[in-house]
Amino acid sequence: MQSRPISLYPVRFALFCCVVLATDGNAVDRRALLVAGPPSHGPGAHEHNAGVLLMQKCLLPVEGLKVDVALSGWPKDESLFEGVHALVMYCDGGVKHLALADIRLGVLCALARRGVGIGCIHYAVEPALERGHAEFLQMIGGAFEIQWSVNPHWTAAFTSHGDYHELLARSDIDAVVISTPDHWHAEPALAAVPAGKDVYLQKPMTMTHAEGNLLRDAVAKSGRIFQLGSQQRSNDQQFRRACEFVRSGRVGRVLRVEIGLPVDPTAPDEPAQPVPAHLDFDRWLGSTPLQPYTEQRVRPTTGYDRPGWLRNDAYCLGMITGWGAHHYDILHWALDVELGGPSRVEGRADFPKNTIWNVHGAYDIELTYPGGVKVAVSDKLPNGLRFIGDEGWIFVSRGSQPTKDPTVPRGRLKPLHANDERLLDPKGMKVELPRSSEHHLNWLEGVRARRTPLVPVPVAHRSNAACIVSWVAMKLGRPLTWDAVAERFVDDVAANALLVRPERAPYGATRLAGKLARA
Repeated sequence: MQSRPISLYPVRFALFCCVVLATDGNAVDRRALLVAGPPSHGPGAHEHNAGVLLMQKCLLPVEGLKVDVALSGWPKDESLFEGVHALVMYCDGGVKHLALADIRLGVLCALARRGVGIGCIHYAVEPALERGHAEFLQMIGGAFEIQWSVNPHWTAAFTSHGDYHELLARSDIDAVVISTPDHWHAEPALAAVPAGKDVYLQKPMTMTHAEGNLLRDAVAKSGRIFQLGSQQRSNDQQFRRACEFVRSGRVGRVLRVEIGLPVDPTAPDEPAQPVPAHLDFDRWLGSTPLQPYTEQRVRPTTGYDRPGWLRNDAYCLGMITGWGAHHYDILHWALDVELGGPSRVEGRADFPKNTIWNVHGAYDIELTYPGGVKVAVSDKLPNGLRFIGDEGWIFVSRGSQPTKDPTVPRGRLKPLHANDERLLDPKGMKVELPRSSEHHLNWLEGVRARRTPLVPVPVAHRSNAACIVSWVAMKLGRPLTWDAVAERFVDDVAANALLVRPERAPYGATRLAGKLARA
């Protein structure tokens, strides 16, 4: 059996070594060299040395395989390369990549030409763009480019379109991923569905509730596969587990839920600037009112800093939908009200007087859900969700969070935390929810099998509606009654008026829906 160059993710390294190095059935020794980069993070993160030592331990039972390791950097003993059949690197990428200094890249290329299998774990697949990138493409078929690549195991071809209609007209495209500013979510998604494209749409689903109704109905009519980018259901497994615990009754009857969300800062308005030559600013504004251009309103022309449009309520409602879309989705999943919503909402918020960065600041909201469950949403709470029942509480977040709760050791909540560790015992679960390790993959699997993914349009619309209802309460600053069946505020003309927005011609989802209906 001959080895071949291959690029790998960590979860596949053991399979790689077993298949490439020890499956020919002969009693011929095979050698693998595992190389760990120098330590670069604190304990428990990017453990290069521990990782290759663990790999070596896992491969010890493989008959006919000898595994050597080089720790904390490129091997100083060049004899380790002699007669090696596979070389696996676990290290940082970019200019810190351990294989790029002096003659190392040449050594690596020579090994690959000799037929040595090359394995890359974690950021070892990211050489510097100016050195090593082309060589890695040749050696292992791909190279990761920061801020650009997703799956770096092929050379991708990209085309650009100034008008999304051109892309939707292409017969060689079956599905689209929409990652535009929030005010540009509804229209292209609504156009993609009748064009026969499946849709992955970044959260929040739409800017307005009226747009959400249009998109939900269009997807239902078309039968297209739709997934909202509420990736906490897939990528952060603690959220699914928390929902399973809550729905299995671990905290007893849920009485209250506390949701912590961040805020975006404001700043004084900046003066107008010339529109960059590469930007069709009228199209960028879309259905929103005409405004003077400034980087503060749109985004920096260089770099990947947080764009200004996220802080202007013509293009985004603020963190209530930015982060709220994620946590409200988990709220609905845990309470088993994915197709429902609140019945009452009351909110207060600070809205700055600036006209560009004018989304809400500090806020406090209380919603009432079926069964009398009270849901408090505030920027003053730890980022995450705490489900409080008559038998205990469970907290979940993307990472550990500081808290002033005196009952929490060291004032730090773990990503999945409970007042009693027994509440998190996986044994005896009554509810098991669908599992997914990667949200885009869950959508792609649905596209291929024509099955519903984790966050289809009816579910996405309801969590988005709850965010928008909260925003309306924040704007009006008084209690509101919401009819979750009719999806309207009860006897409240002013509140219902905020569920829709005027559209500047020729743009807008409502205008497009009218054209599609007449077609």
